[in-house]
Amino acid sequence: MSNENLASKSIFGWKGVIIACVLGSIFMAILYLAISNEPDYMPSQQRKKQQEMQMPQQDAAQQQSSHTHSATASEHNH
Repeated sequence: MSNENLASKSIFGWKGVIIACVLGSIFMAILYLAISNEPDYMPSQQRKKQQEMQMPQQDAAQQQSSHTHSATASEHNH
């Protein structure tokens, strides 16, 4: 009878180890995702958004100035 008790305790022990490993890995995955992705409200993310908003405006201004320079240069060549 003591052998049956010992066997049932060891099976529950292995189940507990497996459950703990699964829960631990899920926790570590969620923790990794939380650390790797900064939320939008963080100051660094707000600065990045502001820079991204300014970059297209600057690119558009540079493209317009380059088009006007190329257009005036082609007019002078004719």
